[in-house]
Amino acid sequence: MITNPAVAQEIVRSVAGTLGLIAAVPFTTALAALAAVHSEPGVRDASSGPGSRLSPDVTGVRTERA
Repeated sequence: MITNPAVAQEIVRSVAGTLGLIAAVPFTTALAALAAVHSEPGVRDASSGPGSRLSPDVTGVRTERA
């Protein structure tokens, strides 16, 4: 059954797709980390939300809230 060219082709396609998805996760994570490191000061992100103790002031420098 695996010797059938159509079945073998689909197995190879499935394996290639799976490897592509597995490789895409670390790649997109690295891109997001680079984007976060190089973002402009004062830009709101998840760490500056309502529950955060740090808040950017008007100059973009993060200061401690009381």
